[in-house]
Amino acid sequence: MRFRVGSNRLPLVGAPSSFWRLTIELVCDLLCRVLSRPLINSLALTVLSAALSIVVFPQAGLWPLAWVALIPLFFALSGTSLKGAFLLGWLYGTIKSMGVAHWLFYAVYASGDLGVWVSLVFFVSVTVFFLAFYFAFFAIGATVILSARVSPWFQMIALPALWVAVEFARSTLFTGFPWGLLGHSQVGWRQLIQFADICGAVGISFLIVMVNTAIFLVIRHWVGKPVGLKFLLPVAVLLIAALVYGRVRVQQFTPSVQNRPGPGQTVAVVQSAIPQQEKWKSRHARRQLETYLQLTEQSIAQGAALVVWPETALSTYIQNRVPPKVQAALDQTDTALLIGAPAHERRGSKTVSLNSAYLVRGDAVVGRYDKQHLLPFSEYFPLDIDFLKMRYFGPTAYAEGTGSPLLHTPVGKVGTLICFEIIFSDLARRAVQGGAELLVNISNEAWFGNSGEHGQLLSIAAFKAVEFRRPVIRSGNTGISGFIDTTGHVVSSIPPFQQGVRLHQPGIRRDTTVYCRVGEAFSWLCVALSLIALVICAVDCFNRHSSTQYSGA
Repeated sequence: MRFRVGSNRLPLVGAPSSFWRLTIELVCDLLCRVLSRPLINSLALTVLSAALSIVVFPQAGLWPLAWVALIPLFFALSGTSLKGAFLLGWLYGTIKSMGVAHWLFYAVYASGDLGVWVSLVFFVSVTVFFLAFYFAFFAIGATVILSARVSPWFQMIALPALWVAVEFARSTLFTGFPWGLLGHSQVGWRQLIQFADICGAVGISFLIVMVNTAIFLVIRHWVGKPVGLKFLLPVAVLLIAALVYGRVRVQQFTPSVQNRPGPGQTVAVVQSAIPQQEKWKSRHARRQLETYLQLTEQSIAQGAALVVWPETALSTYIQNRVPPKVQAALDQTDTALLIGAPAHERRGSKTVSLNSAYLVRGDAVVGRYDKQHLLPFSEYFPLDIDFLKMRYFGPTAYAEGTGSPLLHTPVGKVGTLICFEIIFSDLARRAVQGGAELLVNISNEAWFGNSGEHGQLLSIAAFKAVEFRRPVIRSGNTGISGFIDTTGHVVSSIPPFQQGVRLHQPGIRRDTTVYCRVGEAFSWLCVALSLIALVICAVDCFNRHSSTQYSGA
């Protein structure tokens, strides 16, 4: 059974001059002829759409292309069968996932030292046989929606809702992987992303897909009986409203003389740039500690009240005894030190290791946070099955931390997120609802080499600053370390693989955002809308197919 887009046209509204009308008609007619639906064209359009969807993210950073990136895919899906839609969506998802998450291969091959074939099998398993299928399911749904005899206005809501529903599923199912959401590509458009404090990054994704859909419909319906630009009017209104809201919020959250932090609220982040190959080698431990202490002494000399070290900065357990050299660095000062290091505790009949962040003041540990959302195939193996015979990247497997304790630092209550935990909004929300005034993200991204991972993770961290209106402080072994204000602006940073220190007074906030209070309400609304839309469109397509069969008989 094949579903085809209906041929209904809408009357022209607000026609331009005859010259421009003729020009637009000719362009749209040419596009529709070129973008017809033979297999080779469908494949080419899908590949083009995937390529555009890759370059909108760092490192390429061609984010404006996100607003047209899905149009070729929509043309490829128009009139195809459900089987064809699944394959085209799977192809799109494969190319996009490989392009965006290319750093996965480097992490396993170069940093994990597992060989080409094991690394390739792992990379293909994650991108081709996992991530790509989310896009395949979107393509099936999009084909059903585009094939039904429904109003184009209906399609303009249904397609963005479906996209958000799929992004939400990818963010939550099977431990979740909310990486490279379409909305994340717009981190460079500071005014636009401000309404993420209402509906999260998926709200920006919704608007982007709506614009793509509107442009697609204008081109699609112009030939024959032109419809004018009426499809662009509602998205233009929404876009302008988002920008006005963003302008107001940027002005509202820009520090003024009245709310700037005072003395004793300076935070320092240190970036050591220690190669991953040396990080867990005992013969390098002393030199690594001396590097951190030297950078810490620089920070204290410049007035830092809190100094943040990266994830697993120390490879030794310090929960019972702070290293003497660290004590000496903090002697006769009120400066607190947040250190990434492993911990251990007894659970039942066995002792487990934890990936932790310690708050040290003087000679004592005064607080600890244990990582809760562990990274599959790196910090643990699902079901304890090492199906690729991979060794753990770290010295051991970790257990999940329990609870979300805040660290009470001299500059405010800190909610700590270790490494990839910054991509999960529920963890940040839990910390902010518990009273966190700042969010600190410590990480070690040396695994990923000089790849796009660093910029991608920084962009996600910037969205967390906007979503919860909390300054985000990042300290990474190899970067990108720095400070992000509550509008998502990176106010100071250290480039990847450079050693250094940055200091900043981030200020604290205690109010909560709509997104923090209502959670993923917008995502669930899109799930409901997409399900209703799919049922309506599927029934219409089924009735037309049954009617065709009956008349043919």
